Amino acid sequence: MKHLTRAVTLLAALAVATPALARPPGMEDEPKPVDSPFTVRLDYTYDDSLSLGRSGHGFELGFGRYLYERSEVYVFYGFNKASRSDQHTAGLAAETTYWMKQDIPLRPTLGAGLGYASAKLADESNEDGFFVRFSAGLKLELHPDAHLAGGVNFYVSPSDIFPSGNSATDTNVTFFLGLRFHY
Repeated sequence: MKHLTRAVTLLAALAVATPALARPPGMEDEPKPVDSPFTVRLDYTYDDSLSLGRSGHGFELGFGRYLYERSEVYVFYGFNKASRSDQHTAGLAAETTYWMKQDIPLRPTLGAGLGYASAKLADESNEDGFFVRFSAGLKLELHPDAHLAGGVNFYVSPSDIFPSGNSATDTNVTFFLGLRFHY
């Protein structure tokens, strides 16, 4: 339970600090409207803890909307499969892209979200429950409306819902690489 309390506290702090951190010094206080407010995300995901000695591979699909410049809210669905276990995740998350020099197309991102996971373990038992997710990554601009993204997701749950070999645990880490489209 202490992991969940810390996760919710960090999520609240991120929500309060994100608008101020996402704008560089000297940028006007009012967020600018974006030309392409809707987003589609498609990620390949890798999880090395799904099964004993075998990693899990999967995908995550998300649809979102920019609330203001550089900050997005999205819903997501993910699936990871290993030889002896699998996991489904779904939820709501927010992500902020941080500013750097304007001539650098690579930008760091931070995100947080809430969701629900369901897993089938190697011993054929099922686990499910709620989680908090934190993410960090980088986005590379390929086109003004398309980005290549990569990073890591860290999951925390009050119960053991994430497959780990023949059992379950209350934390999980996945890595992702994918595309972001804005329309």
